[in-house]
Amino acid sequence: MVKVVITVTQHISTPNLPRNSRHTFIKTKNFPTGRYPIEKLWKPFSSFIPWRPIWDGYEVIHSFNRIIYTNKPWFLTVEDDLSLYSNSKNQLESTVYSILNNRLALDNCKKIIAMSSFAKFHITKKIENWNIAEKVKQKLTVIHPNFTVRVNHAKIYVDKQPLQLVFIGHHLARKAGIVALRVAKRAKALGLNIKILYQGWVLVQVNLQICLIKTSMQKI
Repeated sequence: MVKVVITVTQHISTPNLPRNSRHTFIKTKNFPTGRYPIEKLWKPFSSFIPWRPIWDGYEVIHSFNRIIYTNKPWFLTVEDDLSLYSNSKNQLESTVYSILNNRLALDNCKKIIAMSSFAKFHITKKIENWNIAEKVKQKLTVIHPNFTVRVNHAKIYVDKQPLQLVFIGHHLARKAGIVALRVAKRAKALGLNIKILYQGWVLVQVNLQICLIKTSMQKI
């Protein structure tokens, strides 16, 4: 059994950690405060000072969406390629970004876990011209999030009822929400009875009209 530090991204870490583990997880808090993390001053600061001081010893770090500057063994789980440092604005940022990105190629970075095949694809494309690209690719793998099943049995589709599709994600364009709209448009053209919900908003109600109205999010 080892003690594992978990970086503070609860909405990402919760579905990407084991439900039952023989290891001890140490949940951290942002430095200096949760509401005002140091990365608000400059994003790379959070790689050097990622959490408030931890007085208990630990052996491993599991970081989420954040490259960590450490000599400890560590794992990185990412939901997209935005966790990698790029688009530097000056020589200082260029130097620091290179130092942090190169941490991914070091031996103490044990694994880079993408939450989806799409994320892995984007990361692979982003690093293809890096001199450490091959080392990073060897560590890159896909492990999908795991969510607790909250129903006792599967739902059964009834022909005469509208088929409801749920799109979840605040960044509509970045998370393929436009694809959901295209699906709805195509479904309407085919006369299919489909309703698409988006985080509490009805985007499209096929066979009635294309609309954007407030609605209550139905439980899945």
